[in-house]
Amino acid sequence: MLPPKVSVILPVYNQEKYIAQTINSVLAQTFQDFEIVILDDGSTDNTAQVIKEYVKKDDRIRAYFHDNAGRSEAANKIVSMARGELCAFLDADDIMLPQRLEKQVAYHLAHPNVSATSCNCRYIDSDGNDRGVAVYPGLRSEAECRAAISENKIVMIAITGLMIYREAYVKIGGMKKTFWPCDDLEISNNIIEQGYILVIIQEILMKYRVHPNSDSVKNRWYVLNYTAYARYAIKQRRANLPVESYKEYEQRKNKDPWLERFNRKKHNYAIIYQKKAGFSLHGKDYLRFLYQMAIVVLCDFSYAKAALANRRKR
Repeated sequence: MLPPKVSVILPVYNQEKYIAQTINSVLAQTFQDFEIVILDDGSTDNTAQVIKEYVKKDDRIRAYFHDNAGRSEAANKIVSMARGELCAFLDADDIMLPQRLEKQVAYHLAHPNVSATSCNCRYIDSDGNDRGVAVYPGLRSEAECRAAISENKIVMIAITGLMIYREAYVKIGGMKKTFWPCDDLEISNNIIEQGYILVIIQEILMKYRVHPNSDSVKNRWYVLNYTAYARYAIKQRRANLPVESYKEYEQRKNKDPWLERFNRKKHNYAIIYQKKAGFSLHGKDYLRFLYQMAIVVLCDFSYAKAALANRRKR
């Protein structure tokens, strides 16, 4: 049999509540020339049993099981076993909209210089309710991607919407475990640093789930601190300068003057409450929105101004 055009890359850890919805969203795609390669990363709930039931139903699904090693290593392992020319990444609690694969494959076929694409997403909560839109306004074209590198910009994409040629993914070294939970930020920038073109298709092709058990919620402060470290490491790498470990970086930052540390903390609070404010606005809870935006303004006026400007552009 000929290999499929697309391999859906699906690392899974403890997602028994959502994994069936996620797999069903792939099976319902309008583009059907795909395989789903699943690696259960040592789940301790009933996830593995749910996966095994799907393997029995559809021979396009291949599943593997191993001890927990983390998302980055799991994703890299899946790519090494994938047969498709293109790899479509998917988080195990998210949902593909029906035309995601069709539209991304069509874009790649129409733009042969583009090695990777992503998309905009719709936020949903643990019950699937609409919570707003995640828009990634940069990298809308090949020209904008080239400009991002020439202007030394740090870019961000929805990793759950990433589609990339398997050969390119392998050549850049895949995802880096040392950057978790910001391995998505690292790889998106590594893609363009290595000379590959990355474009964000300005359509909503994914539903991105935000719920209490997600890493971005459970480990909010750690994620914010590690995001700052990842941005530092990317800048150092581009300047061909040494990169400290995260531990060394934190130790150095903890020695900063108290006012600098205080302002950093205020900025992080601004990020947290700005996101909450977005959900409140979408839910038409205007009083809560105003209260949360007031906190953002008090914590970091410049950040609040930029956030409101970006919201108006949408």
